[in-house]
Amino acid sequence: GVGMIRFGLIAASIVLAGCQSPYMAQRYVPDPSSTIPIRSAGGGPVRLAAFVDGTDGAADTSCRGAEVRMPGDSPIADYFKDAVRSEMELAGALSDQSTVAISGKLLSVSLQSGLANGAWQMSGSLTSSNGKWVASRVDRPFPSSFFGISACNAATAAFLPTVQELVRKLVTHGDFPALLVSP
Repeated sequence: GVGMIRFGLIAASIVLAGCQSPYMAQRYVPDPSSTIPIRSAGGGPVRLAAFVDGTDGAADTSCRGAEVRMPGDSPIADYFKDAVRSEMELAGALSDQSTVAISGKLLSVSLQSGLANGAWQMSGSLTSSNGKWVASRVDRPFPSSFFGISACNAATAAFLPTVQELVRKLVTHGDFPALLVSP
């Protein structure tokens, strides 16, 4: 009766009150297949300007109702900027005093976690204050699972390599060296 309904509502509110997704993306780890091309691109150093989420709130990192969260619960555009910063720093291509600034934009982010296969789709761009820009897209499949916990763990594990691949595609783009040159 009413007592059971009340008990059910109270129990549900307790369970959901502190409910935060357990799925957190790994902190970004630089990848030599991005760092080396930045170093050999010449030009620079550059400084980083604003990085924005250009998806108008449509960045989808949800896995079967649970979010794949960014480290420190930071915005996804900050993760993208940290990724580019990590690679540029390791390549020795950053300086706060530079007259050339690179900004970034995430153009799309989506996650599908099917019963057998899943995939991250992500696209982004880098734009230089000299007017040059590059854009790229990644479609990264991963094995999923019928079971939600396994599927979301797989999606979370695939996030870092997806971002690494996007950064690699951007910095190995034929027009990337032009972003590092003073106007």
